[in-house]
Amino acid sequence: LPICRGAVYLLTAVLIPSRDLRQVTRAVRDGLPKGRQRTHFTDEGDAARNRILSRYCSLTPEVVIVTAQCGPDEEGARQLCLRALLGELARRRVAVLVLDTRGERDHHDRETIAAGLKTMTADLHYSHRGSKDELLLGLPDAFGWCYGIGRNWRKRVAPFIAAEIHA
Repeated sequence: LPICRGAVYLLTAVLIPSRDLRQVTRAVRDGLPKGRQRTHFTDEGDAARNRILSRYCSLTPEVVIVTAQCGPDEEGARQLCLRALLGELARRRVAVLVLDTRGERDHHDRETIAAGLKTMTADLHYSHRGSKDELLLGLPDAFGWCYGIGRNWRKRVAPFIAAEIHA
């Protein structure tokens, strides 16, 4: 999940072993506030953030944080982050990448991924999905928000950060 905080673009990925997908999806679904289809950390109050984050942390995820300098060309910073993320995913032998859709801008990601796949020996399948369609996109949203906002929120997620990459 991307976030631009001041002059830094932040792309967050949460790695989930395929054998754990069903269990993690169920835990995320069961932790949704009543009547909600998804969470979005920017829209939550601190009490809800604390409750949701506690549930997410109990899943002991591996989080990858990628940052790049973000000026007026936010898209360029995103693509730098995505290229760096692809290298990390190849190194970790990740087979599937699901990105939160950005609508018409998804074509930039597809171009970057296609170029990256030409140089990778790993076989990576990817798709863009909406956060209402893919509950697990709430995980990088939450961990990225906490990392980006800093202070005690970043301290809470620090134990789960498996890699921090500056693109």
